[in-house]
Amino acid sequence: MRAICWTLSIMLHALALWVMLLVVAAPDLGQGPLLTVDIRRPEPAAKAQPPPEAPVVEPKAAPPRPRTLPAGPMAPPSFAPEPAPEPVVKPEPAPKARPAPPPDVVEISPVKKGVALPTYKATQKEYEEFAKSGGVVTIDEPALRGAKTRFGQLVGFYTYTTEEFVGQYLTADGLHSVSIVDARDTPHQALLIHDSKSGLLRRLKKFGKYVYTYGPSLNQDEPVEGSVTFLADGDHIHRIIWMGKDGQAQFPTKIHFREEAVRFKSRGLRLTGTLVRPPGPGPHPAVVYLPGRGCAPPKMAQAFARTLGEQDLAVLVFKDRECVQGQTLPQDQGLALAAEDALAGLRLLKKIDGLDPSRLGFWGSGEGSLAALRAAASDDSGRRDKRGDTAFVVCALSAKDSGLPAPERSDLAATKAPCLWLFSGENPGLRWRGYLDLVDDLRDREMKPFTVVLMPEEAGGPKQKDVDRLVSGYAAIAGPWIQRR
Repeated sequence: MRAICWTLSIMLHALALWVMLLVVAAPDLGQGPLLTVDIRRPEPAAKAQPPPEAPVVEPKAAPPRPRTLPAGPMAPPSFAPEPAPEPVVKPEPAPKARPAPPPDVVEISPVKKGVALPTYKATQKEYEEFAKSGGVVTIDEPALRGAKTRFGQLVGFYTYTTEEFVGQYLTADGLHSVSIVDARDTPHQALLIHDSKSGLLRRLKKFGKYVYTYGPSLNQDEPVEGSVTFLADGDHIHRIIWMGKDGQAQFPTKIHFREEAVRFKSRGLRLTGTLVRPPGPGPHPAVVYLPGRGCAPPKMAQAFARTLGEQDLAVLVFKDRECVQGQTLPQDQGLALAAEDALAGLRLLKKIDGLDPSRLGFWGSGEGSLAALRAAASDDSGRRDKRGDTAFVVCALSAKDSGLPAPERSDLAATKAPCLWLFSGENPGLRWRGYLDLVDDLRDREMKPFTVVLMPEEAGGPKQKDVDRLVSGYAAIAGPWIQRR
């Protein structure tokens, strides 16, 4: 075995020697090119990459709020600062609640139309300078002595209804008032102006949006002798410029009464009316106003109620039942029902806050005085020694009521409340002789608390039955008398 190994070893070495000799001698074997082999070191094998991990899915954030970019080239993004916290607004204290009116009382709100414009508030000095210059407002006419258009701004705040012009305007000295009366539902068909001091009564003719003129008499509009310009203060018409015939200007300020629509029942019929209250908290004396049977113009009744309101009196005016039902009742029946309606109105006044329940009474004008006396006579609350809720009665009669029959003696005898009698007209002592004799007899014999006042009127005074209540001066005399009850 060892011999075989040696034999194979010798053979392998011989073979290797032969191969080496062959390689050395190769260039001599031919003329071919030498084969050049580029030998490079093998690059290390790349390390095995770990398998990719599963992607982590993060929750999507809410999309940012859209921002309005400024016009022009895009600016580099920037982070907006955190918005400042909103200031904490302390709630204003709630206003003190006004006592709720009875369910049958509804307050009437002022009526305005249009949108407010930039305001211009004039001082009293500017008013006076404007008046002295002969201006009226926004017009230019020789009859009105040429106005300044600039002053039109004073009334350009809102568009006001004609009803807001109506009312009482108190002069600066407080000695008298100017009434603007809505007489459009009367034969005058216009607004009226009445001055309590001079007795002037004229029909107003519209000249401009807020400017009215009047003529030399109630029924004459030309030639122009004066003008009234209404001035606003934002929410309300608050004063007027009154230019009289003498060229002197006055600036009365409006008295803002509180007016409420009311309803009450009487003998199965629902009656409607208006309660006119003076400014101030009260408590105020109050009257039920009875202008007479039939469909008297309601605006005229409210105008008279405002003249009483100047005397710190609240006044209830309501629609007569004959007008509501559209029928004329016999004299006795109509008078009895009117008295019952007046008592129902008096009971309504007792429920209303701000009125003095111990000073409630009736005011009868003309035929209404008969109903007022009947109501007071029947209001005895079942006791003979004391009167009922009626604290007083006022009976006012003018020249237009001269055909009125005298009241029943039984009604006068049963009336326990103090009664004020106002007789006006030309020579009232002679005109009302029958009435006066009856009143004087009961006052002297039965010690009735009757007060009689004669109010002579000059000849040629107003002859219109629908306005004589306004110009008679009743309110100025009766107001203080009622306040003393």
